[in-house]
Amino acid sequence: MMKNGILTIAKKELARFFRDRRMVLTTIFLPGILIYLIYSFLGSGMSALLGDDETAPYKVYVENMPETVGMLIDSTPMLDTVTYPSKEDALLSLEEERCDLVLLFDEDFDEELAASLAGGDVRVTPPTLHYYGARARSSEAYATVMSLLSALETKLNPPLIDMSESSVDLSTEEDVQGMLYSMLLPMLLMAMLFSGCLAVAPESIAGEKERGTIATMLVTPLQRSHLALGKILSLSLIALLSGMSSTVGILLSLPKLMGDAMSTSGFSMLGVPDMLSLAAVILSSVLVIVALVSLISSFARSVKEASTYVAPLMIIVMLLGVTTMFSSGDLMTVAYVIPLYNSVNCIAGIFGGDYSFLSIAVTVLSNLAVMGLLTYALTLMFNHERMITDKS
Repeated sequence: MMKNGILTIAKKELARFFRDRRMVLTTIFLPGILIYLIYSFLGSGMSALLGDDETAPYKVYVENMPETVGMLIDSTPMLDTVTYPSKEDALLSLEEERCDLVLLFDEDFDEELAASLAGGDVRVTPPTLHYYGARARSSEAYATVMSLLSALETKLNPPLIDMSESSVDLSTEEDVQGMLYSMLLPMLLMAMLFSGCLAVAPESIAGEKERGTIATMLVTPLQRSHLALGKILSLSLIALLSGMSSTVGILLSLPKLMGDAMSTSGFSMLGVPDMLSLAAVILSSVLVIVALVSLISSFARSVKEASTYVAPLMIIVMLLGVTTMFSSGDLMTVAYVIPLYNSVNCIAGIFGGDYSFLSIAVTVLSNLAVMGLLTYALTLMFNHERMITDKS
């Protein structure tokens, strides 16, 4: 009986939604299309805005500069050599983005090079290149210097050994995947999920109260808990579809938004366990948001009033999304008990490749528990017939 009651309410809500073509268009399809267009144009605009800096010469620190290589670097306008007291200072400058490349030669490079060019069977010790492949300027400086060394290598007999073996990419996994994946995407995803919930939940609760149809449902023998759970589950499905549309739009726009960073990082790096974890976190988050918005809407007398009540919650969700930019990523397990905050950090961890299945499990169980409490509170509101039917 409980299952039939919940399914009846869920089917009613889903039928009401999908019969309205305009609602389906504006809630499910339109968000993804708009997100794709907005972020694609944003990415193009950012590329154009930053384009002036691309003409600045790359700063390269060279230790034991050989004469031959020095002539090649000096004849390349895009390379500008810089000096530091020591190799350690140069590497620190590279880390702090004050330098684009650190190039280290062996002291005997000139002698080995001369012997090799003279036809002697001398192996030239290749230089060591330190760079950050995840940073555009550093990777471009590396490619420029590598092209010079490759041209020099073809003249040697025997040639230099594989230069890639002496190249040191200092990029961390977080650098490779970028701030957009580990910091910005959680905020965007939570905002899109919340927008989907906001588009349907107030109409289902406050809207029916405004039209007086909910009073009819309350006089039926249907249990109030079944009514509350049926609405939450059906609204969660609709909100999830809306969130998926927005997510697809974000992912499709990432190549333009991130540019060359997509070549070394991206959604394709997520494995099956990561995808399942992400799906579990998103689904449990939607259940919490829908239950919370539904409960707040039950206090309102109209859809407009419900939207006003829910507006501060939207701000809170956005602020929670921003917290990933200031957190170290190493949170205590108890932090994953906090609803929505746990979801944001889990999403950031999944895209950043730094999370544990314990944190995922705690987040999902905590969200389900909170959803249960909110459903119970909504049931109490439905039991309070004067409050739920009052339109004055």
